[in-house]
Amino acid sequence: MLVHGFPFHSGMWSEQIGPLRKIGRVILVDLLGFGASAMNGATPATLTMDQQADAVAAALDYLKVREPATYVGFSMGGYVGWSFVRRHRARVDSLIMCNTRALADTPDAAQARRDMANSVEGKGHKLVIDALLPRLVSPRTLSQRPDVCARVVDLIEEAQLAAIAGAQRGMAERPDSTQLACELDLPVLAIVGEHDAISKREELEALTGRMRDATLAVIPDAGHMTVFENTTATNRALGEFINELR
Repeated sequence: MLVHGFPFHSGMWSEQIGPLRKIGRVILVDLLGFGASAMNGATPATLTMDQQADAVAAALDYLKVREPATYVGFSMGGYVGWSFVRRHRARVDSLIMCNTRALADTPDAAQARRDMANSVEGKGHKLVIDALLPRLVSPRTLSQRPDVCARVVDLIEEAQLAAIAGAQRGMAERPDSTQLACELDLPVLAIVGEHDAISKREELEALTGRMRDATLAVIPDAGHMTVFENTTATNRALGEFINELR
């Protein structure tokens, strides 16, 4: 079950779908307000992680998926994953957290999210691209890999501005999930880019070191967008972890 990051949609997993389908069934989820779940402009002002987690559960109900699944969450999808585990624990048998965090935002970071939310509908996608792109990819990718940068920009431009605003407000109010992570009784893989400026390697090393059954995969030559910047290493980490569970 692949759950995308902010402000993308399930199309961000395009390089992972094929390899993962060789292992088992793959379920792609568009979170509320994004992709095929765009809700036609009826997006609420705040899209909380709990609302998104319940929407993921509803998608599983719609697909008549009863057995527990491997939850794979990228960035915001990881934040939703913590809520999903809290609220729908029986539906998860393992967890892959890609380029995400357990910590809540600092007050300054939360305010920056609210500031973007309050400005984006007036200033448009350029505000989001200018603020996020230098943090989403490594400096090398930013300067030398225009193809990757273009893919990220295209995904951002496909997002509804109201959904961007609602998701930012929802992420700003998410709780700290560190204690939950440390108490989890299921296998966890954490993936982080070597040069990730958002979900930092040192932070994930400290977290996984405290968890009961966690493995950390550091993806070389990648920033936050590991799924694009080093597809081979990312797919290898996903495949090896899932195959070990079988």
